[in-house]
Amino acid sequence: MDRIKKILHLNTTSSIGGAEQMIIDLAEQTSLDKFRTYVSVLREGELLSELRRRHVKFIWLKESTRVYDYKFLRNIVELIRQNRIDLIHSHTWGTDFYGYWGSKISGIPMISTIHDRYYIFEKWTRRLSYRLFINHIKKIVAVSKDIKGLLIDELKISSQKVRLIYNGINTLKFQTVENLDMIRDELDLGRHDLVIGNVGNLREVKDHRTLITAFSKIVPLFPRSKLLIVGEGKLKPDLKKLCEELGLGERVLFLGHREDVPFILSLLDVFILPSVSEGCSLSLLEAMAAGKAVVATNVGGNPELVLNGKTGILVPPSQPDQLAEKMIHLLSNEDLRKKMGAEGRKRVKQKFSRESMVKNYEELYSRILR
Repeated sequence: MDRIKKILHLNTTSSIGGAEQMIIDLAEQTSLDKFRTYVSVLREGELLSELRRRHVKFIWLKESTRVYDYKFLRNIVELIRQNRIDLIHSHTWGTDFYGYWGSKISGIPMISTIHDRYYIFEKWTRRLSYRLFINHIKKIVAVSKDIKGLLIDELKISSQKVRLIYNGINTLKFQTVENLDMIRDELDLGRHDLVIGNVGNLREVKDHRTLITAFSKIVPLFPRSKLLIVGEGKLKPDLKKLCEELGLGERVLFLGHREDVPFILSLLDVFILPSVSEGCSLSLLEAMAAGKAVVATNVGGNPELVLNGKTGILVPPSQPDQLAEKMIHLLSNEDLRKKMGAEGRKRVKQKFSRESMVKNYEELYSRILR
């Protein structure tokens, strides 16, 4: 019988985003008969709490704030040797550096998943690094056709090196949730309020400013509308100030990090994703799985998830007037919202399930390690 293979995931951050949720899902769902999951991250945070709760085998923290910490590299190499790691799976550019050297020193293969075009292509040093690392990395996984195309066309990486694997979600978590009275009371939402929502870290790339500005334009037409923003980030004070300047008062609720996102999504009439760049947005997939009509920017992998006019509506980025127009269109048409929500849920179940994602990664691991 073949020895169970050990996969070491490397990630820079420990806040919960798309890459971190993927690591959790792979740690929890990959076949225990074939694989064991180990994780190394650079700092303490929510990801570590989730991994500890799931009894993931090994976690090693970075001991320095320096960008390049050779002691951390030494620790990774020691971790690989002591635990007989078979394959490194890196999830960020920062850990691609450590994964590359750890792989070369230890003589084990490495793969890298590119979760977001913005992070890779914003600095020339990162583009150069991938050109240097690529001969050693066994496979680069792109989470969207958009990212795959950029890797091939702009970084000139051979198409044989790039594999497309879409992100997937646990669709069962986002089935319609009943008995929402308690959370409605907590958020002071009336039964006839129209509720718009967004889930995502409060970072520039997510462009909450455009969402808030667009929302301010629809309030005169929908005086009982509310905007729920789920997520944390350094931009929260600036975004709250913008709400004050636009006279939105208590109409915009900043909910911070929530453990009950399926419940929040169940409250919504429309979900908005205003990002200026995306890979394969988990929050967008979750909203669709929850049966919600969505409005998303026509960037990155969003057009691969949203069928424009069928499961949602696509709009140009950074255009609050056009975003407001589409929000008004959906808020004015309940039947259309329900139809798009039903089609979106069906699409996610068929194409973007967690089971499909895990199966694809297991096949990739097995192919590389055979």
